[in-house]
Amino acid sequence: MTEVISYADTFALPPIIGLTGLIAVGKTTLARNLSAALGWKMVPEVMRQNPYLDMFYKSPDGMSRWAFSSQVRILNKRLERYQAALSTRQPAILDRTIYDDPIFALTLRRAGHITAADFETYVMCYRNLVSAVRKPDLIMYLDVTPERAHERLVRRGRACEQSITLDYLRNLRAGYEEWFRSGVAGVPTVRVDWNEFGGVEVAIECINTQMGAHLRRGGSVVVGADDDIESEDDNHI
Repeated sequence: MTEVISYADTFALPPIIGLTGLIAVGKTTLARNLSAALGWKMVPEVMRQNPYLDMFYKSPDGMSRWAFSSQVRILNKRLERYQAALSTRQPAILDRTIYDDPIFALTLRRAGHITAADFETYVMCYRNLVSAVRKPDLIMYLDVTPERAHERLVRRGRACEQSITLDYLRNLRAGYEEWFRSGVAGVPTVRVDWNEFGGVEVAIECINTQMGAHLRRGGSVVVGADDDIESEDDNHI
């Protein structure tokens, strides 16, 4: 088993690594496996604690009726669990982060499910919240096609997710691409092809490479791709 290189002599705080990607990409499985392999704390996703979720996905007008309320709740819950993870002063793996939450809000705004005024309020809340916390040391973007994500979503069979359409996942994927290219608010971010499930060894190798080369620098890089994506200034929410 490959071990994560120790950065204790270089950085005063324990590393915090976030996993992100489309719905059903495999974040939770990887987070759980990394936590077991490395002995790091796993910080789980918050979606099942969202009382709006069933209404959001199942009601005929659910997205328009509950999108803003749902996103604000998720945003605050993500901050809450992130602060709890930071307070332990232990290395941690985050199953999604507060930094990719705006992808969902912006996708819903563009689809007309969140009004301009509500989106402005959301952005204000987001900026105020992220300005008050330490940034993760690395975000791993597990990239799959919308078609592959939809296959996995159907296969895992969660009742509240069965109404999620391929078009919705395609719009989310476009949002992720925009988010990735924007520089992700200065957080070092790496794209990893996850169309075929990778393993813990792949993830640990990625962590070692990126922690050494990009920790505290920001920008975006691609693992396993032929063409590089250059770092860009933060133009995202």
